Amino acid sequence: MTGISVISKAAGTTGELKVLGGLWLVGTAATAVPAFMLTAVSDHGADRMPGLVLGTLVLVGLAVGGWLVADPRLAALPVSLSASLVWLAGAAVVYPTQEFTADALWASGLPALVAVTTAATAAWVHRAERRAATY
Repeated sequence: MTGISVISKAAGTTGELKVLGGLWLVGTAATAVPAFMLTAVSDHGADRMPGLVLGTLVLVGLAVGGWLVADPRLAALPVSLSASLVWLAGAAVVYPTQEFTADALWASGLPALVAVTTAATAAWVHRAERRAATY
């Protein structure tokens, strides 16, 4: 393998990992809205717990997304996949706490969408890296 091909592989992986980090940050920003609405603005005390769950997911997403954007390494892929599973579990916890279907889709559907999107992207990056390593 020449030095140029190693550099181009690393640059491609770095860009893909930064895209994954960007997905985390965008999904986290979008999820911060229902987290804030349920925690701080809701007049029902029962909505505070799901809001805190979503707030915790936002903190996890910020940490993972910030890490991937600031220091993209392949070692972050298992962490990203684990965070995706945590987000999916959080969405499953929040879903039954909402009275209306629209609220349930808004409060838990968005985190579930972020979890599936980031997990699929992390799997795609991992597969692309494994394919590049075989050449």
